[in-house]
Amino acid sequence: MSNKKIRIFIIDDDESFLFVLKKHLEQKQIFEIYTFNTGEAGIEQLHLDPYILILDYNINRSGGRMNGKEVMETAQKHLQKLKVIMLSGQEDGQIVFEMIKLGIKEYIIKGATALDELDEILHMYMSEKV
Repeated sequence: MSNKKIRIFIIDDDESFLFVLKKHLEQKQIFEIYTFNTGEAGIEQLHLDPYILILDYNINRSGGRMNGKEVMETAQKHLQKLKVIMLSGQEDGQIVFEMIKLGIKEYIIKGATALDELDEILHMYMSEKV
């Protein structure tokens, strides 16, 4: 793999979770991390061409108008090869099923094992990028 860092966007309205997740990923020293607390803010920066988008479903509590589904749909229209990981506290089976139907391949429920699950998925995506 080249020395170029893998660009990741994280969109979540929980500032403390954003901080923890960013610090966790920065420790690996192979990612270039951008964080946003609204979907609109992340969408505005898509020209930076992220390879991975980590996204919460309920992100409109911090004043944004878009939820995770809307952000995912918009982002994938602009970046067809974008890898999207839904990392959310949203456990409603119907919403999870709807997101999978829309193309989410990775849906992680926030909890004790979420960072380990995320690490496994990121390792898989990094292997694909080689």
